[in-house]
Amino acid sequence: MFGVLKMLFYTFVAVVVGVFIGTMPVGGRTIAERITGLYQVSPAESPGSAKRRPVRGEPSRGPARKQPKSPAALAASPPVPTSAGAANAPEGHSADDEKALERLIAARSKAR
Repeated sequence: MFGVLKMLFYTFVAVVVGVFIGTMPVGGRTIAERITGLYQVSPAESPGSAKRRPVRGEPSRGPARKQPKSPAALAASPPVPTSAGAANAPEGHSADDEKALERLIAARSKAR
């Protein structure tokens, strides 16, 4: 019973606050007008007086932003594996890769 009364009281308070925000002028404008004014973009008074932000170049994003290789450079490079199975094939690893993998496996087996 008291839960229903609390809900009705809070609903009444919310409605009263909403009516106050929407209708009662504070300083010549309602609070709702002030809030919507914050989110609206107002044009500058004059184009010359507006502070303009400097234009920034596009950030480099690593390999995705590099220039594409020429066809001759692509032909000279070694073939890239096209599947996960080909990429994980033992002949695709260098000697340094094999040593690094052995060190990682040894460190993990000692940790267990």
